Amino acid sequence: MREQQFAHCVLMGVIALLAIPINAQAQGIPSTDALSYGGVAYDNNGPAAPLRTVDVTLLRTNGSVACMGSGTTAAGGRFSVPLPSSCVAAVESDNGIRVEVRLDNVLLGAGAVSAAPYAVEAKNAQAAVNATNATNASNATGSLAAELSSLAARLNAVENLTFAQANGSNQQTVANVPSQTFSNAPLSGRTLGFTKTQANTRVQVIVKNVVRLSKGSGGTHTETTVRARIGGQTCGEARARVGFLQGGQADFPMVSVGSCSGLAAGTHTVTLEASGQISDQGGQATYFEWDIQVTELP
Repeated sequence: MREQQFAHCVLMGVIALLAIPINAQAQGIPSTDALSYGGVAYDNNGPAAPLRTVDVTLLRTNGSVACMGSGTTAAGGRFSVPLPSSCVAAVESDNGIRVEVRLDNVLLGAGAVSAAPYAVEAKNAQAAVNATNATNASNATGSLAAELSSLAARLNAVENLTFAQANGSNQQTVANVPSQTFSNAPLSGRTLGFTKTQANTRVQVIVKNVVRLSKGSGGTHTETTVRARIGGQTCGEARARVGFLQGGQADFPMVSVGSCSGLAAGTHTVTLEASGQISDQGGQATYFEWDIQVTELP
């Protein structure tokens, strides 16, 4: 099983914003070098070695590329990738921006950017525009100080959220259960352990499977449902069905996107379970090529 895991990262444009003197004539964030994306990259051996290439892509809600940036890892797998000025306009106009990170052209994962819209939109904060007596952020008082403190707390919370991923190609077959169903059969070896950092967040689970369904000449169909489970909760499911008049088989990609709420902070494990029906003696369901991603969301 191949496993990759890295800490969820955030756009750091708000740092540049908070460093700008705030007065009635200075509003907004810089049009260049305003945003960067930083974090820690891991591979199978731990933190990534220095000078490995990190590519960061921001994706709009419709899936199109908004902007891209590149950098390299430093000691301990840490990286900070500056993003072009076009990213500022993209984040301002689309609050569904997602970020995709690649290490040496290998996709580590993609997730929602929660902090950036707040950071970029903060340039229009009316409190900052009207703060005629505040010459910089450290001198801000009253409602402006409270707003900045709240924003910093939200950024600190989002910065520490978790992203985790595991995948593999081990096969498991269910066969020869004519006219019977199989329920909640564990798919062995298909698990992902992760640590949830906060109690009041939810967990998004994305599962990708490939299943091969086949049937003999006498049956009517073979079908299966694969569920992602965390403890007693179902966090997404996908279904596939094949019904041939004579014998045959077909491969189906199965993708489920779901979420679980109410999980306590701490360690958890995602497991996969299969249910279904094989309606004839020659039928079977074979599961292979799987991938599980977990993203902690505010």
